[in-house]
Amino acid sequence: MIILNSNLQFRSAVDYLDEIHRKYPNAEIILTGHSLGGMLAKYASIKSRLNEVKDTITYCAPNIYFLLNPSDWTLLDKSYRNKITNIVHKNDWIGTYLIDNDASLNDSVTYYATNNTSDHRIASFNTFDSFGDVRYDDVIYTENN
Repeated sequence: MIILNSNLQFRSAVDYLDEIHRKYPNAEIILTGHSLGGMLAKYASIKSRLNEVKDTITYCAPNIYFLLNPSDWTLLDKSYRNKITNIVHKNDWIGTYLIDNDASLNDSVTYYATNNTSDHRIASFNTFDSFGDVRYDDVIYTENN
């Protein structure tokens, strides 16, 4: 917890999301990010506690559950975990870092890309249609939800 509290990137992500919400109170917000950017998106989504965050979709973002405090865990259990999707390559050790077989210890619902590459780059995903939406036929749902 000390590391996270001292990391300005995480606090800045929450502050920025709060600023956007103040400027556009009726906006439907969707957060996304890859790797560290995904961690920041998940953290901001959880810490801001905004119901206006419709979805958070991340790519290869490590699990941040153990960086949160117990009140955040309760929030995840009640409503937020199913609003956060993380898409990873099964062999990517960064994206799968700390994903637990016990779903209650995860910060999101995890989907695994069908290719078994260990490539961490966002360019390694072939999971989008021509509109930029996730093609779920190219990912395998995991029991981690």
